[in-house]
Parts: sequence; C-alpha cells; structure tokens
Amino acid sequence: MFDLARAIAELITGIYKVRKDTAQAEEWFRIGVSLFGTAFVSFWGTWGLSIWALYPRFGLWPALVLGYADGCIVMACTLLVLWKRSPLMRGIPIAAPMNVEQRALEQGVALTTPTPPKEKK
Repeated sequence: MFDLARAIAELITGIYKVRKDTAQAEEWFRIGVSLFGTAFVSFWGTWGLSIWALYPRFGLWPALVLGYADGCIVMACTLLVLWKRSPLMRGIPIAAPMNVEQRALEQGVALTTPTPPKEKK
C-alpha cells in the first residue's frame, strides 16, 4: 500500500540531496564553461592574429599552418594554467612533457602541485 508520510519524507530528503549535488554540479559546469570559453577565445584569437601577422611575409598556406600551430600552443598553455589553478581540479593529475619540468628547473621556476583539499566532516 502507498504510504503518504513515507513518500513525503523521501521527497524532502531527495530535494536536499539534489540541492547538495546541484551546488557541486554548478561548480563543475562553471569550470567547464570557463575552460571551453578560454580555449575558444585563445585558439581563434591567436590563429587569427598569427594569420594576419604572417600572411604578408610568408603567404596564405604557411600563415594558416603556422597560425594553427600557434593557436594550439597558446590554447594548451592557457588551459593548463586554468587546470592547475582550479580548486576542483586539485588531485586530478595532468600529463605534461618532461622537458617542461627540466626547463623550469634550469630557469629556477618551481612547479608545485597543490595539495588536495581536506574533507569536511
């Protein structure tokens, strides 16, 4: 038989769980939109400016190819910075070429991995 009190209790606890999960989902959505927007603007902006700067000297095809490569590099670097600085991404590893770490050590730059946040009890 259908129990009205039990159904209401499950509805209330379900709403609480959804609100709690929604807050974390909203944070992930925000970082996703931030990553996508940054990637979009940095890639297309760099590609367009590179084509504009390289076309008079190298011609169409080399400007397109070099501009594309420039856009990919800038996009990867900006996304790496956002990934490293986001509190949601702490503890999620990301692969970077080994020579990046070697160059950082040669130049005296410290690459640090943030510690994961402590769990709230």
